[in-house]
Amino acid sequence: MLEVIEIERFLSQSNISNLNIARLRVLAASPHAANTRLADLVLRVALVKPHKRRRLRFLALRAPGLLQELRAAGLVVFDADSDDAGVDSFDDGNEDRDADNVYGNGAYGDVESGDVVWDGEIPF
Repeated sequence: MLEVIEIERFLSQSNISNLNIARLRVLAASPHAANTRLADLVLRVALVKPHKRRRLRFLALRAPGLLQELRAAGLVVFDADSDDAGVDSFDDGNEDRDADNVYGNGAYGDVESGDVVWDGEIPF
């Protein structure tokens, strides 16, 4: 039971490190079938998207089968109103705005030229 809790905690970390991946490989070789299945599933997630930020959205776009396996294993819970793990479930509709701000030509002006202006509005 402790191994299952340990496996579930890897998904809640902000980054699944190489050390964590090594531990998941050990757990995937466990003699307990349930632990092996969960560890293998989380290991595959760690190899595809080790960072937690936008992990679900990334999996929905690039590895929907893996996301469905996580859902079936009970490791990911979706909104009760959502029947599927579609991209719309993870899309806040602000990708254009986010990309503009990252490259310095959004609401905050051009960061590289030093012309940064705060318009008084929080961008989220």
